[in-house]
Amino acid sequence: MQAGRRAERRNRKIGTPDFGWRKQNRMVVPNSWHDEFYFYERLGRHTATEVDLLGQTVTFLEEPARPGSTYGCSPRDVLHVLSQLPAEDVAGLKMLVMRQPTRKQELMNGVWGRCVFDARFGPRKGPGIMLEAIDLMGRYRWSGKLSLHDHEELARLSEDGHRIIRDRR
Repeated sequence: MQAGRRAERRNRKIGTPDFGWRKQNRMVVPNSWHDEFYFYERLGRHTATEVDLLGQTVTFLEEPARPGSTYGCSPRDVLHVLSQLPAEDVAGLKMLVMRQPTRKQELMNGVWGRCVFDARFGPRKGPGIMLEAIDLMGRYRWSGKLSLHDHEELARLSEDGHRIIRDRR
């Protein structure tokens, strides 16, 4: 004879990763599938300026940095460095973008700059260089198991005057 139905055995996967527990809480940079723009192509309030660079017009887009963040260089510095290059190296460059990433983008995709070959910022599109603001107050955690390259990098940072704190982990 068959025993009755036991409610506690209805699904053994409840509360486990197989059931989908915490699958919706992944730490990723959100990317909407409703529009075709990548996360780094979405700018907030920004200023647009047309600049002449070695005989070609380049659009300079600058998003203001939030308090506690700064860009590694000024727009004037970027234009000065690019004007020192040969004209054929800068040919085809359409945009220079200085953007402020969100805090989650800083955590997940922390970069100082990008070279994009098909960027779209509203009606503007084409190849460009992006420089991202960095958080001056940010702390970076390194693993206790460093490769030889990472040990050398940490030594260079220490020589440059950065404060390095070792903890038990």
